[in-house]
Amino acid sequence: MKLRNLLVAASLIVTGLNCSGPASAQPELKTLVPGTLTVAIPDFPYPGFLDGTDPTAPTGGYYVDMANDLGKRLGLKVAWVPADFTAFISGQFTAYDIAADTFSITPVRLEKFMMTEPVYSYHIGLMTKKGVPVSTRDEIGNLVLGSCGACDTFQFVVDVIKPSKSPRGFDIDITKYDAALSGSVDGALGDLPVILAKVATPKYAGLVAACQFKSPINAAWIMQKNSPIADAVKTALGNAKNEGKFTEWEKANIFPKFGGVDPASIPPCADY
Repeated sequence: MKLRNLLVAASLIVTGLNCSGPASAQPELKTLVPGTLTVAIPDFPYPGFLDGTDPTAPTGGYYVDMANDLGKRLGLKVAWVPADFTAFISGQFTAYDIAADTFSITPVRLEKFMMTEPVYSYHIGLMTKKGVPVSTRDEIGNLVLGSCGACDTFQFVVDVIKPSKSPRGFDIDITKYDAALSGSVDGALGDLPVILAKVATPKYAGLVAACQFKSPINAAWIMQKNSPIADAVKTALGNAKNEGKFTEWEKANIFPKFGGVDPASIPPCADY
């Protein structure tokens, strides 16, 4: 009888513990707009990464696939919002949960923002007109070089290349390539994948990816300092990478934009 009473009591305890039903779900992530992951894109279009004509509705690309996958893992729908790069990187633009771009990881940015683990690795490339000599430091240093004025590539020009002629910084990043096309600069520095995608199009057929600088750069996405979703985002992106998703998205979106050119075949920019 005592054993029976003990079993009944235990049953009542278990029933009492389960009276609220299944364990409650994880608390809803605190985002700018409830239930939505607001993704800022300060650089659009970005061939192979953010494709389309409307920055509020990109049609595809490496970062589009990544953001959509991230949204699914977090249980959030994805909304896209364009942002001026200079305003964004200075911290003036804050209406976002995460920003999708190839942001190189620097001490200054780590101090100002929360950054994810690397989402892409690339080399800085130099775009010039065909036939411009760039095989030595002197040849590169004597060029009028252009880059995004608010990007770390401009500091690379100033601090590492140290050209003999004043470089030009552009507020809108993609205009540096048009400047190389028009001849207002001799060469434009940018992400090698973007340069390869540009020169594969008819508009930039007279330009080439002349060389690439040897040190690879790890790039990440940006969140605001003390972002409440940072841990969840890092876990989700880490899981996607471990599952081979990054490689899958790269092969599907970025490689086809290169016009059949292997990035490894681009010669080094002297000994930088």
